[in-house]
Amino acid sequence: MCWYYRPEQTVHKASRTFYENEVFKSGQYRDHPASQILSKTFVQFITRYTRGRPKHWPADEKIWVCESRYNDLTKAFSKINQWRACLPEEVRFDEDDLFLFDRQRQYEKFPSPLMSLLKPDDKVVAEGDKLPDPIELGSEDAPPAVGAIYRGDSPEPEKEPTPPPPPPQPVVAEQRLEPLSSIAPSLPQPMPYKNPTAIRQAMAAHALTPIPPRYQNMSMRQQQTPAQTAPVEQPLAFTMPVSVPPEVAELVHKDSQGRVLWFGVPPVDIVGWGGEGVMGHTLEYLARKRKRNEVVETMEDVKTESAEDKGFKRQATEVLAKALTMIGK
Repeated sequence: MCWYYRPEQTVHKASRTFYENEVFKSGQYRDHPASQILSKTFVQFITRYTRGRPKHWPADEKIWVCESRYNDLTKAFSKINQWRACLPEEVRFDEDDLFLFDRQRQYEKFPSPLMSLLKPDDKVVAEGDKLPDPIELGSEDAPPAVGAIYRGDSPEPEKEPTPPPPPPQPVVAEQRLEPLSSIAPSLPQPMPYKNPTAIRQAMAAHALTPIPPRYQNMSMRQQQTPAQTAPVEQPLAFTMPVSVPPEVAELVHKDSQGRVLWFGVPPVDIVGWGGEGVMGHTLEYLARKRKRNEVVETMEDVKTESAEDKGFKRQATEVLAKALTMIGK
């Protein structure tokens, strides 16, 4: 069994307050014969004590509440974070049904029950001084009968369990970026497509790198994509101190100061490369085309089956002729 200490069985500062019917979980475990059991009792952790009362426990019976641990060696208190770890493994995941309160209750705390043992001439126990021992130990097979109380220089702090260290975070090199307002004072409107023919001619005239073939094929596929009517967000643009020929600069998008804008990704407001009037296939045309292809495939299957039937009939006729000839002889 695990021992739970009552407030009067602990050593604590005079400034410490306690809940009514509060007990503290200790690190002391003992084997007790069944003859030493006086009666049944019930202890609730503070998280459930403030929410409701167990259904199976009589309403006129006392319920004890536990919020903290007590170390009888260091005489220190620490709040419990992992409640399940305080329970035996066999009942660790068992939950008691509660009669829930209409709202979570806040319980009052009371002064130490050992205040009458505190003398006016008792000196203040400062940090680092030896703490007093329990006044009356009592039986060896039970917690102290009477603990001790002392004057402290400050309210006794509640020691929280030391949390595990966080996992190491990857070191990321810090990158200092200039504010966008200093690079592009005004964000551009969605960039319209320009005539690619004029761009290619200007690029060829100034010996610039042409558009790769894979992007040319992409632009041809885009001709069959209807233009998006809903507004879309344009990727952010930036400027670079690059000398661009005037003929090329006239065909690309620029900011309010006349600087050429460079985009990290292609435009997202796709409208075809051939200007207005370029449209893709209609749904009616695509449906007729699909139906026509299905009819053609069916006819090819029929032709294949017919050819096989004709070959079989021809072979059967030859076999029958040979049989009749042999019968006639």
